Amino acid sequence: MVPTLHSNALHEWFGSLPGHIGIGNVRYTTSGKCDDVSILQGTQPILGTVNKLKIALSFNGNIVNTSKLRKEVNRFFPDFKYTCDSDIVCYKLLLELKKGKSLPSAVKTCMLSLDGAFSVIGITGDNQFFAFKDPHGIKPLCAGHSPDGESFSFSSETVSLDINGFIRDFELEPGELVTVTESGFNRDQLIKNPKKAFCAFEYAYFARPDAQFSDQFVYEIREEFGRNLVKEFPEIVADADLILSVPETGDDPAMGVHEESNVRWERASRRHRYVTERAFILLNKERCTTINRKINILGSKMAGKRVLLIEDSIVRGDTTKVIIEKLRASGVK
Repeated sequence: MVPTLHSNALHEWFGSLPGHIGIGNVRYTTSGKCDDVSILQGTQPILGTVNKLKIALSFNGNIVNTSKLRKEVNRFFPDFKYTCDSDIVCYKLLLELKKGKSLPSAVKTCMLSLDGAFSVIGITGDNQFFAFKDPHGIKPLCAGHSPDGESFSFSSETVSLDINGFIRDFELEPGELVTVTESGFNRDQLIKNPKKAFCAFEYAYFARPDAQFSDQFVYEIREEFGRNLVKEFPEIVADADLILSVPETGDDPAMGVHEESNVRWERASRRHRYVTERAFILLNKERCTTINRKINILGSKMAGKRVLLIEDSIVRGDTTKVIIEKLRASGVK
């Protein structure tokens, strides 16, 4: 999802960005228009300003009551233009600060006003570095620090902390606001006794397998999915000759199915590492072609066999359909 960035370009950017606090965002658009102009307009962080107030904000999630919120924001900001949910979150928070509320009070109002899933990281014009989660904690957001205790970070996954040598401190709680001071993190539980509803799709698909949630790595949870599948439905493996996984997010549950059932896991499906398009965000006419190029099935290894196909999830079913067609054409029973 991130194109190759050359070091000289990075140093050039850093040279033009003074200061000691920064936020960034890597995310494909899930709301609004998908043309190139709209995607560029929705690039994050979102910057909102009014009078002497200023906010830079990075957002992960989906807001469903955007129509109501747009009307409210437009009453106070007539020139407000909506391109994606991030704009709504940014200007709703800016609106509450404009009313003279403190940051915790403004964030709490946002938490109660926004209907949907959201994890937010932001910086105010007076250098407050903060992060918060929706009252149900649907999307992930963790906090960590550098070994020397001089730098503090928020991230949607623990992996980014790991690769930068940071130490994970905690996962933000639902309805929690965390601000950063010179001495570390200040935690403020704004929504009391929240009902947690973490997104199951993070475990099944979204998160990297080496990410950590609730003191478990995602790959371990996915393996347990596979083991539980066999325990609850032992009949699915009763007449299977082989297990085949849909790479790569199907690999971990396939491992669990293999361990619990002792059926051979045939590694005869491979993902093309250089075909990087995300099939489910492509146009219909492009989707099947991309899937066909991305996943190679070694049909000769499975001809005449009964194959148990392990997929992480089925939304449209496009990937599953292409793979099953390839298996049938190869003589799989």
